[in-house]
Amino acid sequence: MSSSPSIVIIGTGFGGIGMASESTRAGIGDFVILERGGDVGGVWRENTYPGAERDVPSPLYSYSYSFEPNPSWSKRCAPQADCRATRRPNPSQDRLVAIARTESQE
Repeated sequence: MSSSPSIVIIGTGFGGIGMASESTRAGIGDFVILERGGDVGGVWRENTYPGAERDVPSPLYSYSYSFEPNPSWSKRCAPQADCRATRRPNPSQDRLVAIARTESQE
């Protein structure tokens, strides 16, 4: 990767990891992912208050990637822990998480 990437992806939430995954699938590898927090997860990492959950039924919202569907939500409106687990690295995302610059204020 060059010192000046072609693409800068802001955040490791659903959108950021999705953008990085799709860029990789399209053969674009010259990108960097910047994350302000100390770990991946975006809004579901930050919102940990009691009772935090989806306000839209998860199957309708399609809160999963088309290339990694999640048919096994624990309840209709998935709780924060389920959403957070969905954003944790899995084998196809390990490389993306490894290159993410966490605690980045750039």
